Amino acid sequence: MSGWSNWSGSVRAAPSAIARPKTEAELAGLVAGANKMRVAGAGHSFTPLCATDGLLLSLSEMEGALELSADHTRATAPAGWSLAKLTAALWEMGVSLINQGDVNPQALAGAIGTGTHGTGAALGSLSTTARSFRLMGPDGEITTCNARENSELFEAQRIGLGLLGVVTRIEIEVIPAYHLVETLTAMPLSEIEARWDELTAQNRHVEFWNFPHGGQALLKRLNPAAPEGELTQTTDVDESDFRLFCDLSAAMPWLTRHIQPRLVSKRLNNRRVGPAYKIFPLRSRPCGLRRWNMRSRARRALRR
Repeated sequence: MSGWSNWSGSVRAAPSAIARPKTEAELAGLVAGANKMRVAGAGHSFTPLCATDGLLLSLSEMEGALELSADHTRATAPAGWSLAKLTAALWEMGVSLINQGDVNPQALAGAIGTGTHGTGAALGSLSTTARSFRLMGPDGEITTCNARENSELFEAQRIGLGLLGVVTRIEIEVIPAYHLVETLTAMPLSEIEARWDELTAQNRHVEFWNFPHGGQALLKRLNPAAPEGELTQTTDVDESDFRLFCDLSAAMPWLTRHIQPRLVSKRLNNRRVGPAYKIFPLRSRPCGLRRWNMRSRARRALRR
């Protein structure tokens, strides 16, 4: 029996077996022979969606190539590809996802099936860009669903949570490859609240992180931009201090109110330009998401 956990460690399971089929024929045999089964992507969800004591499937090793339509408006990819792999490959073909969230290890099928989103008042989630699914049912048979063929199944599958079958390939809408300029600034939460309608109207993407004890929020804006050469800064912020502060706060929560004011400087004004698929992903994560791992690291840091 093999153990499984989601990315954060908050969900753990003991499936009877974990399988990584390489072909649809192999997958069909596993599906048809299973009494109970779930499919896991990167396990990024905080919910026990993939937890099972039956068969757990991973499609990360499924064979398949990325295909681009003749008019370069749609791409068909293996469902188990990570968004990181997919977006890099799309870029080489001269196209990009219309929208993207700030996490890219997720599997394409998992990201679409759970309603993963990006920001943008005029933009939808990844599921809104899905155009067709190749879906394997419990008998191992394949069904294709889209707006014209099996349309009701298609609409349900857009955010199907893995309940309607195993997705093997997905056709998604794409647009010509584009660059984004990212700006990070400090701004009082009260000002962000007062200007929120203005900020969402003026920017393709806008989001913020509030630090209640600090007085300043971290405001992030993304907008289309012309290329400015090679992207040398590969992360939005320097994580070293941020990680240390998270570790200390996890180990000694009473320090949080003293540490937070140091996280966001009023003089913060970072800017970088790069390919959209490299700018979207956010490297740093809010304090406390991996507290169970941080405690031991914090204790080690304090002993040094």
